[in-house]
Amino acid sequence: MHLLIDGKNVLYRALFATAKDQDFGYGKKSRFVAISRFMHDYWNRNRTSKVHVFWDAPRTTTWRRLISPVYKDGRTSQDEIKDDITKYQEICMSVWQAMGMRQYYRDFMEADDLVYAFCRHVRATSDEEIVIVSNDSDLRQIPYTLKNVQIFNPSKKAIAPLDEVSPVEQKSLKGDTSDNIAGYAGIGEVKSKKLIQDNNALLEFFNKNGSEIYRRNLLLIDLSLCPYLIDNVLYVMGVMNSECAFDAAEVKRLLHEKYKMKGIVTEYTRTILPFAWSQGDKE
Repeated sequence: MHLLIDGKNVLYRALFATAKDQDFGYGKKSRFVAISRFMHDYWNRNRTSKVHVFWDAPRTTTWRRLISPVYKDGRTSQDEIKDDITKYQEICMSVWQAMGMRQYYRDFMEADDLVYAFCRHVRATSDEEIVIVSNDSDLRQIPYTLKNVQIFNPSKKAIAPLDEVSPVEQKSLKGDTSDNIAGYAGIGEVKSKKLIQDNNALLEFFNKNGSEIYRRNLLLIDLSLCPYLIDNVLYVMGVMNSECAFDAAEVKRLLHEKYKMKGIVTEYTRTILPFAWSQGDKE
């Protein structure tokens, strides 16, 4: 089983939690402790050695901005911790690599594009199950179209149910405020669902309102339409086939010497070393 983790989603959740509660139950310990506990919780629910972490390129540089220059503008709630995100992303990428987690990042790409490419590749070559950890609603289209893929919503701590209608088609009609994607005026969750379930009503709607908004939104939302899909699949294959292993000495060097993490001594055994055990290494 493959466990796919949205890297920035982990950081946002952990850092927002610690921003609201500076102690977060850990006294004066490093915020990396909170991040490690989030990660350990996700892994502990699945207990697999196949852990993959996916990272976004900066949102202002992604290819979707060529279609909509305002794509994902207005996410001011994240600006308050953007410096912390940058800091801890560097730390996490270094430490998690030493822990044997495969990580995926490409300029111009969002994590969603790479996650979809990963799932497409695995589904084409095996029957292995895939669990994606993220509360990003854009990823719900993957289990809707690909078998043996599940979304674990970390906010609800449960597997997300399959959508009744295509989440891509629904968002293309109603838009997505979280990504600053405008839909048709007056079309929300209920009306978009009814239109998708009635082809005649949908055709009549397009005849009256045009299909330009729908077609533009498809390009922004449908991960299968990413113009770089083949390149992403080849990139994913390369990372999957690369060597990786838990390097205890390097993990300790990074935590103690390079980043000088506080409160990590007991945390090492609690939330970091289990990743070594999952790979058959009990050092």
